[in-house]
Amino acid sequence: MDSKLYNATMEGNINILKLIAEHLNLQLTPNKNTVLHIAALFGQTECAKDILKMNSSLLCQTNVKGGTALHLAVREGQQDSVDALIKYAKKLDAEGSVELESGSTMTKKMLRATNEDGNTTLHNVVRLYSHRIKLHRFKTFAVLVPKPNSIRLLAEDPEYTYRANNAGETPLYIAAKRRHHQVVSQILKTCTAPAYGGPGGRTALHVTVISNNEGPDHLAGHDNGGSGRWSRWWWRWYWASVDCCGDGDDVMEVVTTTYKRD
Repeated sequence: MDSKLYNATMEGNINILKLIAEHLNLQLTPNKNTVLHIAALFGQTECAKDILKMNSSLLCQTNVKGGTALHLAVREGQQDSVDALIKYAKKLDAEGSVELESGSTMTKKMLRATNEDGNTTLHNVVRLYSHRIKLHRFKTFAVLVPKPNSIRLLAEDPEYTYRANNAGETPLYIAAKRRHHQVVSQILKTCTAPAYGGPGGRTALHVTVISNNEGPDHLAGHDNGGSGRWSRWWWRWYWASVDCCGDGDDVMEVVTTTYKRD
């Protein structure tokens, strides 16, 4: 892909792209990003829509790191592009214009696609949840801001388990580990059978907050191999230690070692 085409896509200049409409899938950057990757990356939503009209096969085409255009849109927090890509995939499913394996759809194929790290777009959404600090009189508190909205992804494929990535982490485990309570609740309420394992034999139940949060109550009812004997007292002690020491893994090791002695 030459710089002229790259810049045209980055700026949303669809007229340049129309000149090579039949060969869009052959236009690649050194990292094997397609024009759809670039449009999604820079939030050129209308351009992305036009690109898909010319070549819908780009929807699930991956770059050198195994990422789809949706992976890049999620990474950059381009919510409009995320919505447009999902909407177009659903359109293809409704038309039945793409032949896939029995029981599969283009929407599922796109949402379940994993990059070289084994991450689906939901893994990345959970990881990219951001904190916005708000001030209220003499107090400060963090508000979680979805980037982009994880519910949007979950609602399109609620039956999928979202298995662990190459690091052994499921989206639910990542959300619990990062104390993204809203996301934990979203996943448990939306997904019918979410996987929640983590590395070292731990589960999301082992790394979530118990006090003053509905997510852990859901997790307690979905215990997937984690010890049911973990009590609220242990969790309060664990998180107090994390807040004090700043290293969840080290504190967890102390907690589990002490707990085994009991």
